[in-house]
Amino acid sequence: DWMVAHGVDRAYIVAGTGIIQNIVADLIEDRGIDARRIAGRDRYETSMKVAKCFFSTTTSSSCNGVVPNRTNARMSSLISSSSFIDSAIAGSYVGFYASPVLIASTDSISSYVQSYLKGQTDVYDGFIMGTSSQISSNARKKFYQLIEGTQ
Repeated sequence: DWMVAHGVDRAYIVAGTGIIQNIVADLIEDRGIDARRIAGRDRYETSMKVAKCFFSTTTSSSCNGVVPNRTNARMSSLISSSSFIDSAIAGSYVGFYASPVLIASTDSISSYVQSYLKGQTDVYDGFIMGTSSQISSNARKKFYQLIEGTQ
């Protein structure tokens, strides 16, 4: 009801049906709001799909009709997949910079995230949120190498 009262015409569900069931999308659509789902096989692929759909000048069929930004993101952020607090805090930071939040495990950066970063020629900077116990020095090093490789 809040979405209707505030004129929301589209809602994005960023999770698979195992996390947010189709009934939620149905309830949203029953109120006349277009519900679109963006989901990957896991949280790493989902973070890459969100980045690709919202923060690049091109789109793909996996974006479910999302219209991408006019320009590529210039910055990318990395957070631990195990830290909800860091992801909540990162939201404000990356919202200001109009850049995606990518997710890493403690010891590595997934092939999905690596593929996304390799395809982003405009990324010139990165920000890692979390301690070295959440994202290892090897994962940090790989993230910055990937960013340097986009220049």
